[in-house]
Amino acid sequence: MSQTEPTPTPEHMLGEMVLFRGLPDLLIQRLVHASQTHRYPKGAIIARQGAPCRGLMILLSGRCKARRFESGQSRSSEPKLLGASAIIGSKEWLTDDAYGATIEVTMDAVVLHLPSQILHQ
Repeated sequence: MSQTEPTPTPEHMLGEMVLFRGLPDLLIQRLVHASQTHRYPKGAIIARQGAPCRGLMILLSGRCKARRFESGQSRSSEPKLLGASAIIGSKEWLTDDAYGATIEVTMDAVVLHLPSQILHQ
């Protein structure tokens, strides 16, 4: 019988990420408590290129691909593959910009949404 490793908690994953490393545990717990966790099936679009970025998304499990479409072209660039612990929207959130790519779920995913209001406090 094979044993599977336990899924790390959102608090643990955030604490291990460069963006959040060094923050007090209590602050990380508050961030997670004030955020929302969503489950997305394969094929779901969780961010669209050009749509406003309203916070950060942390891929807790599953896989996604990021595709960028150049204006006036119907084909996208080579997709960038994203796995667990990927941060989606960090550049856009920091620069108050729209998403630079469309993010599609390629393997059922669990995503932690940290709204901008939480991050600005």
